[in-house]
Parts: sequence; structure tokens; C-alpha cells
Amino acid sequence: MYYAALPPFQIHDTVYAPVDTVYPGPGFGVAPYLSPWYPGWSVWGGPFPYRGGYYDSYGTAFQRVALPSGDMVEKALPEGVLSPGGRITGYLYFEHVEDTRRIDFVAHLVDGGTGEEFGAVEVPFVVD
Repeated sequence: MYYAALPPFQIHDTVYAPVDTVYPGPGFGVAPYLSPWYPGWSVWGGPFPYRGGYYDSYGTAFQRVALPSGDMVEKALPEGVLSPGGRITGYLYFEHVEDTRRIDFVAHLVDGGTGEEFGAVEVPFVVD
């Protein structure tokens, strides 16, 4: 079975993400159990009791995000030609993978001038 890489403009879905928050000042560590909702923030490494009676009455604020998000498009690896010595980074997006536990990512390397394949990159993945 082959799964194609997708341009981000072909991804149409909606996800829910935590509402963007302002970054705190230096020296603040967020409670460990709140760290998934504050990515990129420093996490307090000491003891911090969870007060379920208080927090269970509140919900984390979420917002609906239509895909592709601006961030997905901005960070996507575009199709193109990499010159000798060049470098580029970015994300690749793929079709949804179903009914498999293992899949291999294969990229065929092709000379931009001749169209001749000169190598391939293979990376095995385990699908959760």
C-alpha cells in the first residue's frame, strides 16, 4: 500500500486546539499537570498538588481550527529543487494511515537537471 505526501492546501479538516496564551515572564513554571495546555512554557519541577475540586469545575478553553492552518502552510516543505550544498527544512503531511502497524517512508532522489534517480532515503515508522 502506498500513501502519498499531501500539499497542505489539500488537507481539509477541523481540529480543536488550546486557546493561544501570552508567554509568562522569566522565572515562572507552569504546574506539571497543565503543561500539555501550555506548550513551550517552563514546567515547575517541584511538588505541585492537584486540586481536583477546584479545577474539575473549569474547562480548558479550546478553539476550532480549520485545516490547513497558517502555521501548517508556512512550515510545509514545498516541492522544488535543492542545489548542491543547499539545505531546507520543513514538514511533510501524509494521507491518513489505517490498518497497519508499520510503514516505510521512501523518498526517491532525482537529479533536477537530468531527471535520473541517483538514490533513495528509507525511514521505517511504527504507526500508533
